[in-house]
Amino acid sequence: MKKKLKITLIIISISLILGIIFLFAKGLTNDKSTSSKSGFTRVGEKAPDFEFNSIINSKDITLSEYIGDPLVINFWASWCPPCREESELLEKTYKELTDQKIKFIGINIQDTEIEAKNYISEYNITYPNGMDIDGRISIDYGVIGLPVTFFINKDGIINTRWVGAISKSELYSNISQITK
Repeated sequence: MKKKLKITLIIISISLILGIIFLFAKGLTNDKSTSSKSGFTRVGEKAPDFEFNSIINSKDITLSEYIGDPLVINFWASWCPPCREESELLEKTYKELTDQKIKFIGINIQDTEIEAKNYISEYNITYPNGMDIDGRISIDYGVIGLPVTFFINKDGIINTRWVGAISKSELYSNISQITK
């Protein structure tokens, strides 16, 4: 009887160890972080309207005044390294595509106004940027990680979004999808 009990305990122990190893391996191979899901539920939906004062010139900005043209909305923060990585590309692309009526809007989250102004000055950003002071815009867009960039067609529908620092090829590829 003792031998059967000992064998049963060994089998249970081995099963538990294998189960733990399986769960650990599964966790290591999961390449989708929670933040990679930022805004994914909004794709294919109408872009939620919002309003803010421009950080650059205090002008009132609403999303609804941009509907009718393709639009790129970038959520960022000054303390976010990937946001810093993509800032020059976003500004350069905005300037290159202005005559093609492609609009850009930046939405700052979790910074003070001084931090946001310093960031905009540091990267010479000229497209409209505002602060999501109460977090409502981020919530409406499902933002849970930074940076995240939304690509909205002329009808106001979110065509797609990109999470993380965007490359030039991805930026232009996504812009081409909203200009068709």
